[in-house]
Amino acid sequence: MEQGYVDREVWRHERDTATGMAKCRTSELQCQVMDECLQLHGGYG
Repeated sequence: MEQGYVDREVWRHERDTATGMAKCRTSELQCQVMDECLQLHGGYG
């Protein structure tokens, strides 16, 4: 899902500000997913 967003923004703006925003968005999403996974599994690793 997010990969499609990144690909579309890269295609449209070719290294413009929107590409940086897309990278930031996916990084934030990755952090949220990892946090939820840790919460789900109790943080025991």
